[in-house]
Amino acid sequence: FYPSPAIVMVFLLGFLIWGSVPISNTPTCVGYLVSGAGYPEFNGCYRPINPKTESNEPSMFALDATHELYPWDGVWRLGDKGHNETYGAMVKSEYPPESPGGCNTLWMAIGGGDPCPAVARQNMPPIPPTPPPTPPPIPAPLPPPPPMRLVLEENFEGSTLNASRWNILEQVHRGGVYTKDNVQVANGTLQLRTIAQNMTVPGGTTFYVSSGAVNTSGLLEQHTGRWEVSVKLPLVQYSPGYTLHSSIWLYENEREAGRVGCGQEIDVVEQYSTGASPNSSAAANLHPFKRVNGKCVNTNWTQLSGGRAFGDWTTAWTNFTVDWTDSWIGMWVNGQQYSHMAVTDPAGLSDPLFLALTACVMDREVPEAGDRFPLIYYIDRVRVYEWI
Repeated sequence: FYPSPAIVMVFLLGFLIWGSVPISNTPTCVGYLVSGAGYPEFNGCYRPINPKTESNEPSMFALDATHELYPWDGVWRLGDKGHNETYGAMVKSEYPPESPGGCNTLWMAIGGGDPCPAVARQNMPPIPPTPPPTPPPIPAPLPPPPPMRLVLEENFEGSTLNASRWNILEQVHRGGVYTKDNVQVANGTLQLRTIAQNMTVPGGTTFYVSSGAVNTSGLLEQHTGRWEVSVKLPLVQYSPGYTLHSSIWLYENEREAGRVGCGQEIDVVEQYSTGASPNSSAAANLHPFKRVNGKCVNTNWTQLSGGRAFGDWTTAWTNFTVDWTDSWIGMWVNGQQYSHMAVTDPAGLSDPLFLALTACVMDREVPEAGDRFPLIYYIDRVRVYEWI
């Protein structure tokens, strides 16, 4: 008797299914519900990066290829590996599988609230009704800026970049390589291109994606003032493998004599994917430093309101503006304020800063199926003002 191929396949499939059933009856809980993250899109069901800590509770939750949530001083914080290498990035998990035995440690992690979908709730008190969501606070109006005068207006006319105003970066940066070929001027716009390109640099390291970046280092640097940039940011969700991070930022010329040399920085836009095309998020940040006994020390500052804007920054031209004064920093997108920072120690931003426009490749990864090329970061206009 020789069984038919169909019978053999059924037998093998049944054996594999039987072999995959766990022998232990101990319930497993691989997902945790995170709420109160500060941004509704980051609430949800996640798996912990390190499942157990000394307190027997999870301490970090993966959000996407760049972000994760972690508790600090009783508040959920948003971290990204672009700013702190201790933030290991993982992929957001699917909903956890059915756990008939329940998972009592789950509630300790979230401080109340409904469990993750498909995780049974047993031997627990009823969940109180969810209160209506609190509307987001209205940002406090900023004081009017000082009087100003225009010191730079760039409309990117012609077919080449004005070398008296702009530097084109040619260097390795994080997970990619900036090249001159990826910086182009056409149709009245500056275009920073990101493409798949295998490049082996001196030392033998191979990179798989190249992109474009420019700045005004050594050409236009100033302490305080206003910067306005009109852009169309790329469709960042089409870079799941290498993670494109397009930015508008101000940075210190660290090698210039007499400077603090600690990397003083104001981030006007750091683009992150929200997973919903064509929308993305624009994050604002601050990195103030001063030297104390020869060492770089991070100084105090306060995010008084906002800190992140969500919207479609790709389809139409979007205008981002930053005002920097000695006591406060304000940021706007299309005239709507999205960040207000208080500079509590002016020594942390004591140096003049230059403007940088960069399409940064975060991860040195071989492009995957979901990655698309080219992605183009368009800049239509730049204006810089100084206070008078």
